[in-house]
Amino acid sequence: MRNEGWKKLIYKVIKICNKHDIDVPNMDAPYVQRKKVRQHSSTSSISNLHKFKNDGLFGVLDLHLHELNARFGEENTELLQCVSCLNPAKSFAPFDVNKLLRMVEIYPNDFIDVLEVALHHQLRNYVINVQSNLKFAKFKMTFRSLSKTSGNK
Repeated sequence: MRNEGWKKLIYKVIKICNKHDIDVPNMDAPYVQRKKVRQHSSTSSISNLHKFKNDGLFGVLDLHLHELNARFGEENTELLQCVSCLNPAKSFAPFDVNKLLRMVEIYPNDFIDVLEVALHHQLRNYVINVQSNLKFAKFKMTFRSLSKTSGNK
């Protein structure tokens, strides 16, 4: 989000603001700090873009990362990263056989009858088959579709 997500986020925010007739400041203009009426407003040397991105977005991201790190231990975080590679979006682009094989190490009792070498080949073949199938080319899993398939609303 820090490196690549800002442009998509600001585009969506501006789109929503325009839809609801909310004024959008010029992001290249200098940031003007709002002060009490009796004080003179001063113009800073930073732009609106810099102020909103660095003080706004990055502050919120840092807060969320701190909360996530406090809530999830190292092993839970690793497990979430392993599971995240099963995302079917973009023809399983984030798929990583090594992360899935790491799950075998984390949960060895669930994979007693499966040889790691055989599992490695099966996983590679599965992804090759899915990526070559046009039905999966535009597949995008969302939380909405997950809740519909699980019967939750």
